[in-house]
Amino acid sequence: MSSSLRDAMLIPTPPLTPEHQTLINDRNTQIGNICVQWAHIESQLSITIWALLHLDDATGKLVTGGLDMMARVSMALRLAQHLRAPGLLIAAIKKVRTELQTGLLEKRNLVVHGQRNLDFNNTTVEYFEVHRGKSAGIKQSLTNAQLHEIGMKLYWIGIEYYAVLFAQGVLTTQKGKPERIIALRPEMNAASSESTDKS
Repeated sequence: MSSSLRDAMLIPTPPLTPEHQTLINDRNTQIGNICVQWAHIESQLSITIWALLHLDDATGKLVTGGLDMMARVSMALRLAQHLRAPGLLIAAIKKVRTELQTGLLEKRNLVVHGQRNLDFNNTTVEYFEVHRGKSAGIKQSLTNAQLHEIGMKLYWIGIEYYAVLFAQGVLTTQKGKPERIIALRPEMNAASSESTDKS
């Protein structure tokens, strides 16, 4: 171990007050919720892609498993437009894309991937810093309330899109539990077949 690293490890840091520890615990909860809501949306977009391509779950996971959120949004939208999916589904995918591109994606990446730095002089402040992208190297403070707002925005995006998947027949309810069906509604598949026949 180098002497500089050893010296850095010996620098005393102020002990956390109970109030500070409570805030940190809540902050960790809010960040965890953001991760969960993000994963839900990614899963719903994957299911959309699988349904459009008539893929079973195992094959679908091979197709979308390596895609990040925006790649899934892009693929789902391009497939839906190409296969002439119902307009409601196309509009819903576009809405998800717009919501993410108008600051939500950047905020989520800052929170999830950013380095966190405590401010021991102000227990309500913690700085986040990412090392790439538009905000690289810029320390930004986010309160627990702001983290909660990000999580809630993602939650409602997921809820609204989930409702569209049910309305369009991508998801159905069997024995009280949501289950995916292989294809979208017959009218969409018929339209797709007509388009193929004409080509």
